[in-house]
Amino acid sequence: MLRLVLFAAILTALTALKLAAQEAKFVAGYAPRSSGSVTFSRDVAPIIFKNCSGCHRDDQAAPFNLLTYGDVRRKAKTILDVVERRYMPPWPPEPGFGEFEDECRLTVDQIGLIQQWVREGFKEGRPEDLPPDPERNERWELGPPDLVVTIPETYTLAADGKDVYHNFVIPLSLAGNRFVRAIEFRPANKAVHHAGMYLDSTRQSRLLDLREPGAGFSGLALPVSASSPQGEFLSWQPGRRAYKSRDGFAWTLPKDADFVLQLHMKPSGKPEIIRPEVGFYFTDRAPARSFFKLVLTSTSLDIPAGEKNYLLEDSYRLPVDATVYGVNPHAHFLCREMRAQATLPDGTRKWLLLIKDWDFFWQGAYRLKTPMPLPKGTLLSIHFTYDNSADNPRNPNQPPRRVRYGGDSRDEMGEFWVQLLVSPTDYPKLYSDYQAKYETDTLNSLVRRLQVDPKDVTTQISMGKFMMSRGATNEAMPYFERAAELDPSLDEPHLFLGAIHLSRNRTASARTELEQAIKLNPKNYQAIDELRLLSSQPARKTEPKERSRRPTATNGFDSPSEIPAPDRPAIK
Repeated sequence: MLRLVLFAAILTALTALKLAAQEAKFVAGYAPRSSGSVTFSRDVAPIIFKNCSGCHRDDQAAPFNLLTYGDVRRKAKTILDVVERRYMPPWPPEPGFGEFEDECRLTVDQIGLIQQWVREGFKEGRPEDLPPDPERNERWELGPPDLVVTIPETYTLAADGKDVYHNFVIPLSLAGNRFVRAIEFRPANKAVHHAGMYLDSTRQSRLLDLREPGAGFSGLALPVSASSPQGEFLSWQPGRRAYKSRDGFAWTLPKDADFVLQLHMKPSGKPEIIRPEVGFYFTDRAPARSFFKLVLTSTSLDIPAGEKNYLLEDSYRLPVDATVYGVNPHAHFLCREMRAQATLPDGTRKWLLLIKDWDFFWQGAYRLKTPMPLPKGTLLSIHFTYDNSADNPRNPNQPPRRVRYGGDSRDEMGEFWVQLLVSPTDYPKLYSDYQAKYETDTLNSLVRRLQVDPKDVTTQISMGKFMMSRGATNEAMPYFERAAELDPSLDEPHLFLGAIHLSRNRTASARTELEQAIKLNPKNYQAIDELRLLSSQPARKTEPKERSRRPTATNGFDSPSEIPAPDRPAIK
């Protein structure tokens, strides 16, 4: 009898230990359902269809589909691993440090249900318990768009190699300006991982396109003339749905604009045909208000090889009352942590964003769930840290090398864009105050870079452009002349020298420079336009003194290593 009592006690204890061990496998805080009750149809499918199937489908970037029980059952162990580590679904912002719309983060209960379903044998459940099919019934989320555009030429992505960044210019040729209430990007191929969307009302993007054979032009650098619509963050990431403007904040699509797509693509092991589509939804209602975007950044990044805790900081004090509606962070591979805060005049601190584990491949713009009002005098500040050591698994350089600021993904950047709304009467004050900061930061950065490397042709040209943008053509000329001397094959210095001479009615000198620019690059249509303007003017026997005329060729900064102009974030 005693043996039976002991056996029963031992059995009870072992059972309790077994149950405790099973429960210990669940995420903290999850209350397990009764054994065997969790099914795919009733419990797991709603989680997968809502949070995963938007990316895991044929025309999206995820590497496999998650649309059926069979799809999920085959990848169940992988799904369990990534949701337990909270690697998927991807949502970099830390909880509790800012609340954003459309947060893609699983709850404790959702993770626990997936854990229990996997560990109890993948029970399918009843078909009638399944939620609606995750495949969209409509080709377009918001129905047929008012305008659908695609790239003019098909682009074939090579089967192998590194990630590719490529830009495609789409002429729109509208009859008049249109107001856009929504826009939807359809990648049409899993190889497309991210997209940035810009407008260019000049020929600058077309010019870069013409300089390269085939469709589009390569790299992350865009001309400054390619910018986001006023105050908007236009980008696409895997799973992102149609971008709908806030009520009253439609944006203007100019009739003469080109639409520029900047795509980040990942080779798949076979050649991929790239032909994305963009759908525009118009409204007759003109925008009542416009956002203002400003960026906190530094172009002085210079990270020594082996440095594990390099710091970037920047700040800006608001000269007016403002309300934050959205934020958009950006960096490359070496960045590890991003902190952004608003410090009110009374010392109160509010978090704008915290990302403890930055991942270049999972960038995004974030809309605040509740807009944040900030009084005049609030200090916006950022604190980014970078790891350029061999211990950083995302470091693209092994062994590590010195990394400086630049637009190439193997260079480094650090930007934090803030979308603000201010009163119409305060808008000019904010613009003027922020523009002064922007110009000061730009000038200081260019000066520092020329001190480090006086033979940096790109910076010489950028300094010349900066001086031209301020109307200081006398100061601009030596930089273009030095750039032409350092690299005689470049057409750009001659273009701007020609524009300066033309602004002063020095026709012979202007003709010489413009003809040299065209000789070096027969597709330099800016130089062709300037020369055509020159030829249409009456001939002069002597060249008069300088006359007041702003250079027609001034287009700001379009070099790969220049900071983005106000209102144009880098690719997301």
